[in-house]
Amino acid sequence: MLLVLQGEVTVESAPLVPGEAVTINVLGAGSLIGEIGLVDNAPRSASCTASTALTCAILAREDLQRLISQHPSVAAKLVLAISSLIAARLRRVEHKLKLYAQLHSALKQELGAASGQ
Repeated sequence: MLLVLQGEVTVESAPLVPGEAVTINVLGAGSLIGEIGLVDNAPRSASCTASTALTCAILAREDLQRLISQHPSVAAKLVLAISSLIAARLRRVEHKLKLYAQLHSALKQELGAASGQ
């Protein structure tokens, strides 16, 4: 996991069309990158590219495991903070998904009305 201390990072999803990655977000100081992978140890869900010069702090999975064994109360606070961040992102995605579903429904109705259905 990486904590951006200074600089900006562009987060992109896998390209839907070859060569056309979709920018998901631009992250700045105070942002975490790789927190999901730190927790679930699965392949990354997006790619990050430095937009500017970066200063970062890194916490590897092994470091987290050492923190858990040596300072469990500190590790618990860290894991809770990471979990809260992931939950907040999930809620934002859920909200966007609902908006897209409403937009899809409205467009479907409009197209149906325009075609006489």
